[in-house]
Amino acid sequence: MSTNPVSGSDTNVDLATLLTTPLERGKACVECRRKKQERLGELETKLQTLIRGQEAASSPPIVGVSQQEVGARDATGITGPGGHFKQTLDIDTPEEIMSGLKWWENKTVPAAVHDYLLKIFITHCWRVHFYFNQTAFETRMASNDPATRPHPCYLNGIYLMACYFTSLDLAPSPYLGEHEGLFLGRAQKALTESLAMSDRLMDFVRGSSLVTIYFLMRGRYLEGYHVHCGTARFALSCGLHRINSNELSEIGDDHSASNIGYLLSPPETEVELGDRLNAFWQIYWCDKLLSTLMGFVAALPGQAEQPDGVSSVFPRDIGYYMGNHRSSRSDTIPDLLMARSTPNVTTQQHKDSSFAMVLKALTLLEQANRLGHIHRSKPSDSNIASLKELHMATDRFAATIPVVSAPAEDAEESSASDPVSIAVLMARTITLGALLEMNNTTAARDAQAYNARLTSAGYIASLVFYFGPENYGNADLATGYCWCLAAQVLLEHMHKVRAQLLGPTDPRSSTSMEVSEQSSMEALTDSLTECESQLTRLLAALEKLSTVFPTLGEHIPRTVNTRTIY
Repeated sequence: MSTNPVSGSDTNVDLATLLTTPLERGKACVECRRKKQERLGELETKLQTLIRGQEAASSPPIVGVSQQEVGARDATGITGPGGHFKQTLDIDTPEEIMSGLKWWENKTVPAAVHDYLLKIFITHCWRVHFYFNQTAFETRMASNDPATRPHPCYLNGIYLMACYFTSLDLAPSPYLGEHEGLFLGRAQKALTESLAMSDRLMDFVRGSSLVTIYFLMRGRYLEGYHVHCGTARFALSCGLHRINSNELSEIGDDHSASNIGYLLSPPETEVELGDRLNAFWQIYWCDKLLSTLMGFVAALPGQAEQPDGVSSVFPRDIGYYMGNHRSSRSDTIPDLLMARSTPNVTTQQHKDSSFAMVLKALTLLEQANRLGHIHRSKPSDSNIASLKELHMATDRFAATIPVVSAPAEDAEESSASDPVSIAVLMARTITLGALLEMNNTTAARDAQAYNARLTSAGYIASLVFYFGPENYGNADLATGYCWCLAAQVLLEHMHKVRAQLLGPTDPRSSTSMEVSEQSSMEALTDSLTECESQLTRLLAALEKLSTVFPTLGEHIPRTVNTRTIY
């Protein structure tokens, strides 16, 4: 079994060596006790430091994969060899940027700079689940009709996020973060103008979404929430939450079916339909991040509420709306949550886009988080029944997530091979996070729930290995939240095991250990060593992801309030 010494420890002896030699109760070496406590204390300190967004000590390299993680492959659904995924820009840096010319002083961005910023945005927009039809966008850009071209609020939102992406050191490109303030101001001004003139309102929705995302990525959560609330409610007024099919011919017209007057007429083309669906679900993604991870009141209503309940179908890949292959299969949030038998996995894999998988997983996480809060504040049998139904829905969805390439068992490194594989890993991680949240509700009183929660945390740590060190920063904020949850569970369990291993301090309580007790101590030692390995891996991933989300856990109360159990 592999172990990973903690960086900065004052001893070269690892945790397994410290604990494998059985000690007589009450006669443990004081120095050994001190070293054990310091080791666990170092891991806890690193977790607290990372969660608060501060600079943490570097983690040791992760090599190999533990036997438990190899055995967990069936549970995680990951098989086969994997590769490495790197992104590079196939466009030269414009002369305006390289020469230091003050191109930003122009009211409009020069064409070469526009192309460069747009390319950066297109390369990395999947990181924030922002999907749009690039061909249709470029066609609009080439139009001679000013009313057809993308609105400045949308363009400046794109430039803003492109500058943000250059600050993450994701690709070899000049740092343009100093221009974020410029494009943020221009985007906000143009958003006001779009509303004042009722001009290209879908561009307003997309531009507002980009401003929301920017605030979230920069840790400016109150500003992001303020913009998001307006964007979400405006999207409802546009009818984006009521798109009942992925097929244009099947779209119902709510204008004639009810007395609700939406600000947008129904889409006229398949491409427009796809862009509207992806725009709405990107807003939904932001809404669940803000409510579940940061404790804000959701701006979008629950799926069962009427008349503004969310009934839009989950989106397909952008390319689907440009192809000739049509399918009548579409599903919604109620379809995800309703009680039914397990669907055919092959069919489900075919119809779920990468974005839809993440959305469904996040929906389950939000439901688990909400029900857990309700039950803890007011326990009832109906809450337990609801949690059981949600557990069934989560298991059902987990069975539909496709496999993703992973390294051979003897590989020293791993890396998801492309954005689709990364999306699958995120969906699996967030789904496990939902299961962890459900079991977290009753773990204090139910041993089965406690063990199930620990198992979910272990599987989440296993999935970190399949991301690979170079792709830790490619995970989204919801995935990072689940890493924090898993790290917290592992840390609490390590405290519990440590207390059992150290035993009573009174020498008169016992002078020897029975054989059965010794075996039990060895099992606890193995458990502690395994948890240490998993926790170290999670900390390494969180450290990398915290460079993308500097205040990853600052507004996540469950994770920030790290508890010490003695």
